[in-house]
Amino acid sequence: MEALLNQIQDSVTAEHLVITFAAGIAIPYRNITQVSGGSVKITAISGQITTFANSSWQVVTVSGFDHVNGGGLATFSLQRLIAYLKSVGTSSGSITITITGTGTDSSGQTWSFEAITSATVNPGAPPSH
Repeated sequence: MEALLNQIQDSVTAEHLVITFAAGIAIPYRNITQVSGGSVKITAISGQITTFANSSWQVVTVSGFDHVNGGGLATFSLQRLIAYLKSVGTSSGSITITITGTGTDSSGQTWSFEAITSATVNPGAPPSH
């Protein structure tokens, strides 16, 4: 791995890297496999309406997970979130993130979900390796 990193170090910059963050979602009384992956997005950050499409959506089942239908795992671009937070002047503190999406049941009825989570924004540069 180190040899490969040495070979590409002059060609790869931070702009080439995509770092994501993930949100796990359980939806009681709904079949998680019915969620349309393209519908899952961040729709608000700390009450401010915004739209961030997900980078990926996966249905996951985890041993010991307490929800019978499993859960969904949505990933989003961390760089885009950081840029948004900088643009609205948020450099530290607690934020809330609202994630929404839709699904269609076996009878063709569309349903929706809203998941709200919180995170802490820590100021400063990430730790060096």
